[in-house]
Amino acid sequence: MTGRAWRLYASVGSLLIVAYFLLPSVEAKDLLYIVIVASSATAMIVTAVPRRAGNRNGRLLLGAGLALWFGGEAVWIVYEIVLQQEPPFPSVADAMYLASYPIFASALLVLVGGWRRIREVALEALAVSVGAGAAVWIFFADQYFHSARDGLTKTVAVASPAGDVLLLAALTCAYLLPGRRSTAIRLLLAGIVATLVADLAYSIDALADRYTTGDLLDAGWMTFYLCWGIAAMHPSMGDPPAVGAEGPTRYGLRRLSVLVAAGVLPPLTLLYLASDHRYAELPVLAVMSVLTFVLVGVRIAYLWRMAERDARVLAERQAELEAAFAHLERLQRMRAQLLRATVRATEEERIRVSADLHDGPVQALTATVLRAGALENRLGAAGEDAARSGVVAIREQVAQQIAEIRRVIADLRPPELDRGLTTALRGLVEAFARRTECDVRLDADGEERVPPEIETVLFRITQEALANVAKHAHAMHVAVHVRFDRGEVVVSIRDDGAGFTPPMNGEHVREGHYGLAGMRERVEAADGRLEVTSEPGAGTQIVARIPTTPTPLAAA
Repeated sequence: MTGRAWRLYASVGSLLIVAYFLLPSVEAKDLLYIVIVASSATAMIVTAVPRRAGNRNGRLLLGAGLALWFGGEAVWIVYEIVLQQEPPFPSVADAMYLASYPIFASALLVLVGGWRRIREVALEALAVSVGAGAAVWIFFADQYFHSARDGLTKTVAVASPAGDVLLLAALTCAYLLPGRRSTAIRLLLAGIVATLVADLAYSIDALADRYTTGDLLDAGWMTFYLCWGIAAMHPSMGDPPAVGAEGPTRYGLRRLSVLVAAGVLPPLTLLYLASDHRYAELPVLAVMSVLTFVLVGVRIAYLWRMAERDARVLAERQAELEAAFAHLERLQRMRAQLLRATVRATEEERIRVSADLHDGPVQALTATVLRAGALENRLGAAGEDAARSGVVAIREQVAQQIAEIRRVIADLRPPELDRGLTTALRGLVEAFARRTECDVRLDADGEERVPPEIETVLFRITQEALANVAKHAHAMHVAVHVRFDRGEVVVSIRDDGAGFTPPMNGEHVREGHYGLAGMRERVEAADGRLEVTSEPGAGTQIVARIPTTPTPLAAA
């Protein structure tokens, strides 16, 4: 059904309930009452007829029970309006009412999941039934039983409150089952609560012979019909039983509160009997009290075993978790060792290459420059100006190459790193400013020595970031900031250049950002984090954070 249909039904039904108490005559009240009953039964049956209707079996059972109650109400009205007399007790109407109780209970249990799920809470429902049954017998059924004139009357008089106990048991099952209840199920449960309250009030009035048509307790029964009619038309009526209720019910507060309530009902009833000096009913109450105590004890023992089993499982999971943490700690130590070894090997290779360049090509080129200078002097003395100019050009070109190679040597292994990260970054920034004529500023919160491999990683990150500024950003201002803070060192490089749209994690290589990919790999290999913030036209900021102390995992 559509949302508009059930809302319209709820609005009209509420207005009819209000109108019921404004009608002047009993006959008009009876007719309006049976209209409300008929609308609820019709809504339930009509929505359940299509074969593709969700929860069709449960809805058909509800419709059958409502149809029986409609029949009982119709018989009652025939006696009151047509025959102008009180219905006999028991009558056909009572038979219809009593037949509906097991149908309602069965339908509700089907809708919330069937026996496969109900058996999880069946013992609690049975304990509640016995405890409530003891109270119902003492307060109501016993008096009905002894005041009845024959066996049939006694049976019907006792069966009616027993039907309410059966509905209470079904309500307990639906209340205790885990999982989210759909709106339709909540409406059905609210309707059962309303009718149980109305039946209780009716039983009290009936003992005092006070009930008349139009009493306020009629609102309870009409609320029951209205809630069930709304539930029938609500879209959630077709939802699977107990949506999201996977797994068994545990020993939560809801379950324990129900057990406590079931356990205290017989003692409270016993106190009432003692105060009223009704000792004849004590044997019946004693039997029910013992049965309730046994049921509650059995369930608590079962819950205790469940708690012990869960404690064992938790201990096993804790041991597995501790073993996993220990394994991760070993892996992290191995990773740190591999990082140090990799960085050390890389730097050693850079140093070797630097030395080879310095001792080989640089020395040879320097000697070439010296010989070219000597040749230049001889050619000048001999008056060979043209040849001398050529030699001068060669000497200058070779000198430029020597300078370039020395710069490469310095990039391969800046000697400033031996004096600390801040000193090395200051030299890097000054060299970058000379090459690019860019306004570069270095801010450092002091100078602290950290492990050499971390200093090397942060130096290379800054070196790569400045190279990107020169190649792509074309910035006018660059700010480099170094901070030593609470077990970590943070280096930030910010420029006011062209900016770009940063790729998602894992997309750097695919989108051609090889420099960023390399920086991220370096930082993450050192157990750090790399943050890249940029927008087209708004510059770029790169922040590298690397811990200088073991991470919590490693220290666990």
